[in-house]
Amino acid sequence: MTERSSTPPRTLERHLSKLLTWSTALAALIVLLGLILLFATRHQDTTNFSTFSGEPPELKSPARIMTGVLAPSPDRPLHILQAGILLLILTPTLRVLFTLVTFAARRDVLYVVITLIVLGALIYGLAGGEA
Repeated sequence: MTERSSTPPRTLERHLSKLLTWSTALAALIVLLGLILLFATRHQDTTNFSTFSGEPPELKSPARIMTGVLAPSPDRPLHILQAGILLLILTPTLRVLFTLVTFAARRDVLYVVITLIVLGALIYGLAGGEA
């Protein structure tokens, strides 16, 4: 029989709720900061919407995004925006990690295995679906 911790399910739900609320709020604030900086620095920038051009490579990699956030450059607002969006995308993954730790602390092997499968699927999807 598995040993379970004394943490009631409602406490777990409250912790998950706080995690999701704070990470979503933080992501929103980061995106808002990026938008403010973008409008403050690029008010004269004109964009041609007749042709589509994807994001530059600097805005596709989490490591490059964080480097761009920390380095002063004209594209810094774009990096800040992308960091906020990245945090928003990672919020469900944080929830799965939190539940994985909780199930592991309770030594609930079945739910640890199921949560690891879900986490693997999320990571696979976030990596672009490429092995």
